[in-house]
Amino acid sequence: MTIEFDRASVCMGDDCMSHIEKRELADTALASDLLYCLSKYVPSMHNVVWTVYSPNITNKIIGYIITDNQGKSEIELNIGNASLSELFTINLDNITVFCKYYHQGSFSWIEGKTGKHIEKHSDCSTLLEKVKSECKVYKCSM
Repeated sequence: MTIEFDRASVCMGDDCMSHIEKRELADTALASDLLYCLSKYVPSMHNVVWTVYSPNITNKIIGYIITDNQGKSEIELNIGNASLSELFTINLDNITVFCKYYHQGSFSWIEGKTGKHIEKHSDCSTLLEKVKSECKVYKCSM
């Protein structure tokens, strides 16, 4: 199965070249195998959460790649650990997986006019919880 990977730019100048890569994965590979492969594809960054989603599945969010303060990653599935042939059911001729990252600053800023510190999803205690909450709001149609 050929899957096209794409990701968000991580800094100025990172968007000068395309991030798109095509990878061959076995139809029998699992969703966790896909996320593990993607954890090697996305740039190594500290304290970020990458949301992995695809328009080729019903529940667009496949899972999350969570990195710690040393850049080591772990994965969390948002769906069952199905095989890729079971997972991808829409537009099988053009399978695309996108990765978008979030860091703590994605949810915190200083309001320009008042100087007030604003924290979005302040009820969430972890970055991953904030990302999940954000994805619910926007249904990850990124």
